[in-house]
Amino acid sequence: KKKGKLLQAEIVSSILQFRIFWSFIIILFLTLFSPLINFIFFEKLETEYFLIAFLSILFIQVMGQSAEIMRLTFRPRKYILIISAQSWLATIIIAISLLYFDRGIQGVFLGSLIASLISGFIGWYQIKEFVNFKKLHFNWWFQLIRFGAPLAPASLVFYLMNSLDRWFLLKYQGEEVVGIFVAGAKISLLMTLAAEFFRKSSLPHGLENMNKKNGADFFRITAKFYFTIMCIGIILITYL
Repeated sequence: KKKGKLLQAEIVSSILQFRIFWSFIIILFLTLFSPLINFIFFEKLETEYFLIAFLSILFIQVMGQSAEIMRLTFRPRKYILIISAQSWLATIIIAISLLYFDRGIQGVFLGSLIASLISGFIGWYQIKEFVNFKKLHFNWWFQLIRFGAPLAPASLVFYLMNSLDRWFLLKYQGEEVVGIFVAGAKISLLMTLAAEFFRKSSLPHGLENMNKKNGADFFRITAKFYFTIMCIGIILITYL
């Protein structure tokens, strides 16, 4: 931060270039093997479904990076605007695809793809001072990999935690039970309203305060409020 916007723009752009470059390679690889994936897990989806889904995930990540930079540079209104725009736009496009064009699952992925693409362009335009595409910043890629690679198993574990329950229910109980379970599980997501408030707001302030004299006090007070509010939320939702 002390070395100025030029170096910050170089690092941010390096991450964006890294993400786009390797994502397209992975998308190409997975799309080529989509018939095998389809055979193992689905048996009834077209290759285009996989391509649209993979591209949708890519552009959600690209859009998300622009939003995170807004959050880390204390621009909460713009952050909320971009995230909200992506959500509402995706909802509208998906609804139109399902109700008027009967696109099914493809419409869901397509809506997310288009919404993320549009909001991503808007997001990066809002923080264009952090974009430097005059060259490929390969010099940062090794450091990014060295820092990020040890964290990859954690991402895999979270993915399995959020997916295995549905897979087991589908295997042993059928699609109807999975639908009921997912609908019921959404109720617990009310807790994320409180959790996201702390998670989104505490990180920028935490990075700002962690090396200051009162840094420990900031984390201690934040943790107490978080724990108290979450416990109250758990009790209320369980009671209801």
